[in-house]
Amino acid sequence: MNKDAPTLRQSRKRLHLIPWLLAGVFVLFSVPLNGHLENNQQALASIFASYKVDHGFFRNSPDGVSTNCRTDWLKGIIKAQSVADPLKNEDIQRALRCSGEYVVLLKHLYPSNRELAAIALEVRPDAAESWFWVAEIEAGYVNFNFTLVDESNRGHIASLLRNGLAIDPTDGLRWRLLGDVLIEADVDAAIEAYLQSCFNGDPGYNGCLRAGLAAEQVGDIENAIRYYRYSNYEVVAEKASALEDSTR
Repeated sequence: MNKDAPTLRQSRKRLHLIPWLLAGVFVLFSVPLNGHLENNQQALASIFASYKVDHGFFRNSPDGVSTNCRTDWLKGIIKAQSVADPLKNEDIQRALRCSGEYVVLLKHLYPSNRELAAIALEVRPDAAESWFWVAEIEAGYVNFNFTLVDESNRGHIASLLRNGLAIDPTDGLRWRLLGDVLIEADVDAAIEAYLQSCFNGDPGYNGCLRAGLAAEQVGDIENAIRYYRYSNYEVVAEKASALEDSTR
């Protein structure tokens, strides 16, 4: 065996560095050629592909992310390869303060970082994802469900979700989570949240279903049937027919 030949582990390690090397090359040449990093979609694509984040997220951003915001973010992601703690990464911190658009990406990269989530909420309370991020950490978000909600934190988590939903009322998943938080304390409020989930994409076909189940729980069979029928999921719609037949 050739002693100079790279091992499989070394080869994989080198392959892992390719996107970052490409990003560095693009950074070096994009400014003199274009004058703005915001047009350097290839550099962004290389970095975001490594994290499985869609760089198209930045296109036509509603608040017009500035060139400096993008530059700070790009530099921060490159620096993250050597500075593991985002709290010590000045460029990421600067990008976060520059635009709320980066909250969702930071949440994706550091979902359980309580301190970073608190900073995001402090500096970007205008971003719905800041509120959702803190709520998910407090409530033990696992596999699209909360696992740590009890009487001691129910009101606080519900408040965090409601604040986020006031900014983005079209988030069907968070409406469903709000319903789950409220179901043991206020069934009527939970049903309202589930219906909002039902009417905003019904992710996982859970909003309409859980609204119907909650209505059944309090004996409101007529509305339970109606809520089930809102669903586009055949199994849920069949529950409406079965429940209707059982009441005849």
